[in-house]
Amino acid sequence: MRMMKTSNIWLFPPSLISAVKERNTPTAFFYNSEKTTLEKNDELIFSISIKTEPEDENDDEEENEDYNLVLRVPDAVSCPTLLTYDLLSKLSSSLPRSLQSRTWERSFCIARDGDSIQHMLRLCQPYHQTLLVVQTTKGQVFGAFCTGKWQPFRTKTQNCNTYYGNGQSFLFACDDNDDVEVYRWSGKNHYCQLCQVEQNRIAMGGEGDFGLILEDNFSKGRTGYCATYSNPPLVEDGHFEIAALEIYGPRPFNLLS
Repeated sequence: MRMMKTSNIWLFPPSLISAVKERNTPTAFFYNSEKTTLEKNDELIFSISIKTEPEDENDDEEENEDYNLVLRVPDAVSCPTLLTYDLLSKLSSSLPRSLQSRTWERSFCIARDGDSIQHMLRLCQPYHQTLLVVQTTKGQVFGAFCTGKWQPFRTKTQNCNTYYGNGQSFLFACDDNDDVEVYRWSGKNHYCQLCQVEQNRIAMGGEGDFGLILEDNFSKGRTGYCATYSNPPLVEDGHFEIAALEIYGPRPFNLLS
């Protein structure tokens, strides 16, 4: 049984209680202006309650319902998370409905797991859908919802890696006011997701430019208008250096506790 704050904003594992009672030097951690304690390897788990509203007056009342999003982050103190509960809640309505009540866990973090694309692929192997979040050296935050498993993809008729994924994918960017703009699939092409291990890069979107591309051992990237998502560049100058990169996946049902 996890400890849950009555406002249903976050959950902590039992190790939090033992850290407070049994440890002499716990790590101080401030969250929503309240002080609590966490050991270095404790998990920080956010739980978000969201009320869905019908898009028009003719929608069935059954569509207007509550659901919970849960964000599971191992090593949250030693390696802070980019996908905050606030960001996840703002992205939730853009996710497929089947994922809106799933537990999301951090599968890859460049600060914790290193910058190898091969290692990233291994860690993300269990997940068919992922949320990718990037922070630049200038503090800009943006990313993508990816609907295909991260792996090189080739068709039977092609000898090179090609695009895959589907129209549920999207790009997003946070502005200076922490508002989030989502750029959905335009339907103009199917260049949703690309994984090129030999070139050491992954990308989202195409035709015109990549909507988002990360390359050179996840050290830098580029973003521009692409027909796939009809998005503007996610950062003003289009080029950026990567300070942090994280990938999250919905926790497999057989691992839910």
